[in-house]
Amino acid sequence: MQIKEKISRLLEEEKIESAQKILDSASLRKAGNWVYFYKGEILRMKGFFKKAVDNYFKFFSSNPEKNEKLACMIKLASCFRTMGIKEEAIRYSKMAIEEDPHNPDALLEAAMSFRLAGDRKKAETIFNSLEKMYMKEKDFSGLSYIWWAMGGMNRTYGDLGKSVKCFKKALYFASKARDRSLMVYALFGLAGAMRIKGDINASIEAYKKAAGYASRNDTFARAYSFCGLANGLRQKGELSKALALYKKSGKLYLSMGDAPDLGFVNWGMGEIYKKRGELKKALEKFKEAYMLFKKGEKRGEILSMFSMAQILYVLGKKEEADKMYFSGLDEARRENFKTYLEIFT
Repeated sequence: MQIKEKISRLLEEEKIESAQKILDSASLRKAGNWVYFYKGEILRMKGFFKKAVDNYFKFFSSNPEKNEKLACMIKLASCFRTMGIKEEAIRYSKMAIEEDPHNPDALLEAAMSFRLAGDRKKAETIFNSLEKMYMKEKDFSGLSYIWWAMGGMNRTYGDLGKSVKCFKKALYFASKARDRSLMVYALFGLAGAMRIKGDINASIEAYKKAAGYASRNDTFARAYSFCGLANGLRQKGELSKALALYKKSGKLYLSMGDAPDLGFVNWGMGEIYKKRGELKKALEKFKEAYMLFKKGEKRGEILSMFSMAQILYVLGKKEEADKMYFSGLDEARRENFKTYLEIFT
């Protein structure tokens, strides 16, 4: 088996460290520029999306063959989407579809990019088409991912009952596929939707279960589980435990350069300080969150504006608070957000 095929197989089996060892021993001069693609794959799977993009670009600029170029476009779209950079996500997903209009991975990434951009109609059209395709092929992994994506979209539009049903279907198909990674993210989605519905204990259990399934190599999943569990504990009133978990999550997100998710950590910490009556500390955290959200998370940006306004009102700064609150409201309407008043994020 050639070294390239061996690395690919190991990554498919999620044996990241084994693939890393082989890749580290490969001579770039002898192996070729494809090494950059697999470096990108390993970094993406570990949750280091910005570093992954840098490696994908190095491979992309080496004028690869058509099928390799297509794969690279899809991976770039995926990374930009995960980082919340919707314009680049849509750009590369469209490029991938132009390269191969019938490629299911390209279509899926396009749907996910439209979902990020708030274009529900376009996203649902592609999702429904892919669901039929995956069902016909008995592709349980594909079905799990589709239902997970639709669960998140329904949550965004406030359809929480539908959202829970979608995430349960995602978990069902992930179990049929015996894909632990998909099970983790289905549980994350389910935990988030149940938390917003007020079922805090079930949400916390789902986060714990997800953390148990998550690979130690998946830095993003670990950070997400810490943050999600902290959100649940915060809502339950266990503030000290929640704060400790936010700090653990924040360190991991910082190591990945994940500004939007680090923003949610800071926002959660601000909520804790607000509940403790430490208003100046809360305002500082909400400001930090706002600046991080400005790098690619419009919903979080608006959420932090509302949170800052609440503190400013309490501090007697009515004019500043009014400006902050109503600017956020106008921005939410321009973005056509449906659940921008969701404060349980």
